Amino acid sequence: MKQAVIIATLFFLSGLSARAQSLQIEEMSILNTTVEETSGLYLSTEGLWTHNDSGNEPLLYLVDTTDGTLVDSLRISNATNTDWEAICSDGQYVYIGDFGNNMGNRTDLRIYRLNKADLSSSSDSILADTIGFYYPNQTQFDWDAYSTNFDCEAMIAQGDSLYIFSKNWGNEKTYLYSLPKATGYHAATLRDSMDVGGLVTDAAVDTMSNNLLLLGYSRYMTSAFVYHLYHYFDADFFSGERQKYNLNRSFHQLEGIVFDTHSLILSSERFQTKEARLFRSDFDPAAGIEGNFPGTTCFYPNPAKNVLKLVNCDAFSHFRISNLQGKELLSGQIKTGQNTIHITCLESGIYTLEFFTRNHALPYTDLLIVE
Repeated sequence: MKQAVIIATLFFLSGLSARAQSLQIEEMSILNTTVEETSGLYLSTEGLWTHNDSGNEPLLYLVDTTDGTLVDSLRISNATNTDWEAICSDGQYVYIGDFGNNMGNRTDLRIYRLNKADLSSSSDSILADTIGFYYPNQTQFDWDAYSTNFDCEAMIAQGDSLYIFSKNWGNEKTYLYSLPKATGYHAATLRDSMDVGGLVTDAAVDTMSNNLLLLGYSRYMTSAFVYHLYHYFDADFFSGERQKYNLNRSFHQLEGIVFDTHSLILSSERFQTKEARLFRSDFDPAAGIEGNFPGTTCFYPNPAKNVLKLVNCDAFSHFRISNLQGKELLSGQIKTGQNTIHITCLESGIYTLEFFTRNHALPYTDLLIVE
């Protein structure tokens, strides 16, 4: 009986620890009406590129982020825009995902591959290679409107593969698929799934720091969210840790997200009376901070044995570990560059771990589980 109570307490407290936090995004500019169906963002040395989604011209647009005006446009002369929903890049190529599939009936899913060296505002047009693909696990192509689990609006490039994240109208999960970057026609490999409780509309990755963001909103756009995935290994994006952030923008059709220097840029389509817009957030997943305050996870693993490893803790001056009754059991200073805390003195159980900063009165608090 005692063990059952401990397990129940563990799950309850862990759920509190994982609850969603809030992330503020601030408006940068209203977008030109030419790109009011903006559906993806790509940041190059020339600036911010975007594109429209279904039924529009096969064009990329260079946008001035200060006032939302168009600087230039570039036509993909051998492409069509059935439903462009995502754009991403690697060291050599830019990839455009023509795989929007709200009705779940498409058999012409494809990704256009552009050579980065040819992508310039000084050009009027550019040619693309085509990567075609299909979902081997899709056997049904006749769906009620907005009920399919084979829609897709999010893509990243990593290593030798492209990874796409589905927009599941049916079960509000996202499925992770991979396919080669090579031209041809490929079967998308189903790798994993994640219950996001909504509709994923874009993804952004920092491959240097292994931080992945999934952008999305609830089915009726009453809320929007970003999932921050981290501490994963290689391309097992759902195997690490995650934190959900609720965005302060309801009834905004947020469709694009991209990493900028120590911040994020997001875009929203025109929705009802709301114009298409650009937003910025000071959240820096690679540094683990939002503004000047430490990020949502400062240690791992959890549960832990003997040693905690610290991440992004330079702003902290000291720590305190207490039992659930508030009795302090372990505390100490955190020195610059310190990356571990030894916890061999703690018995198996659940504890409160607090990190204190030099310039914030309120501590960062999380639950620590010791095995």
